This record gives sequence, C-alpha cells and structure tokens, in this order.
Amino acid sequence: MAWNTGTMSQSAGALLSILDTYLVVNDYWSVYDGSAGTNAKVYRNYDASANVDYYVKIDDNYADYAIVELWEGWDSGSHSGTGNSLTQINSNTMYIRKPSGGYGIAVSNHRFIFVYLASGYAYYIGQLIRFDVSKNMPIAIVATSSGSTYNPLGYYNLGSYSGWACLFDENGNSGTILASRADTSSYQSLLTIASTVMIFETPILNINTKKIMGQLEGVCKYYNASNLTNGQTVSLDGYEWLVVDSGSNGCLVKKA
Repeated sequence: MAWNTGTMSQSAGALLSILDTYLVVNDYWSVYDGSAGTNAKVYRNYDASANVDYYVKIDDNYADYAIVELWEGWDSGSHSGTGNSLTQINSNTMYIRKPSGGYGIAVSNHRFIFVYLASGYAYYIGQLIRFDVSKNMPIAIVATSSGSTYNPLGYYNLGSYSGWACLFDENGNSGTILASRADTSSYQSLLTIASTVMIFETPILNINTKKIMGQLEGVCKYYNASNLTNGQTVSLDGYEWLVVDSGSNGCLVKKA
C-alpha cells in the first residue's frame, strides 16, 4: 500500500495525471484504454489469484470534478464498456471533486482512495476487505452531484449528496446500495475514557440482504460523533490515520 500527497489544479486531465503517476505503479492496476474520450481513461484492477477484475472509467474533461464509472468489462477498440456497469447511484452521475490545492491518494492492490485535503472530502473506488474472496465485489463511494460539499466516505448514501453502491453484491446483483454499520447513528464516538482514539475498519453491508460483505480497507467512518478535526492525525500500530472531515461527515483514512 502507498500514500502520496501533492498539489493539483482543477483543470481537465489533472486527476488523470495523478492516477497515471501513483495508481498504475501498483502491479495490479494498469491503464487499459488511454483513449476512452477527451481527457478520459479506463483503468483495470486485475488480480486473478484474488478474484479481482473490474474497470474504472475516469472522465476528467471538466474543471472541479471528474465523472466515474465502474464496468464489468471494457472494449478498448470501440472504447466502450461491456457487461454490467455502475454509472449512476440514486439516478445521479458519480463524481470525484478535484481540489485546487492539496490532495492525498491511498493506493492498495485492490482499491484507491482520493482525498480532497483542505475541505475534507474522500472517495473510495475498489474492493472491500471481503469476507468471501470468491466473490468479485468492487464498490464506489462518491459524490452524486458535481458541487457536493459533503464527505462521501464520512456520510452515507443519500440523494444528490453521496452515493454508496457496488458493481456486484454477494449475489451478483449490480447497483446494490450499501451502508456502513450504524450508518447514521450519533453514537459513533471513537474517543475513549483514556483519551485515545479507537480505530477499526468499517463494516459494510448490503441493505437488501442485511449481510456484511466486508470492511472498508484502511477507512474508519465515524459520521458526526467523534470530535476530531479535519487534517488531524492519529497513530496506531506504527501507522498514521488522517482525519477527513467536511463538518459532521467524518472518517479516518490510513496513510499507507
């Protein structure tokens, strides 16, 4: 796993430059179609031994945001997706907002997290820590409007604010809405009586079956009950966790 930070512009293609720099250095990520449109590329996450295979289209031909799609397959000749897809959540387009300034990106073998540092927004694309690795279940936690000021990874699936859904659930269904355990509870404080912070990777469930599919890798969501501050770091077992909080929409992201 790797954590990198830097500064960026909101110009077209800026997010692609970051993904081309940091995402594809991981052996399981590659640029599958570099000509998927103007300032648009498709990245494949493929790990046969772990039953991971899906495609992420990033349409970065906009200022301030990029549009995201997940696909079961991709034809690089016709530059079009094949099979099942996740292109909307709550009937809304899927967005990653681009900062004018500081960003962070956490890349692992099977997912990436993009963080808009100053405003406290975070976006998750890829696999959970799956309880059944025989199932290929990539997910997207994203904004569902281009100007959303909510932190999707610290919020929950709601209308045009943020979207939580999967390309496939445990039964192979596409577009299933997801929720974190105790999704909107105000009793999610992570502060202990010893003035320490309890951190755990958040369980994610299928809202239809009410079964937990896995956990967010390197993410501890706390919603609005933690009293932590955006940009703060917490150390645990030799790793730093970054507080990402847009104001009552908070999570911690492992800097690894």
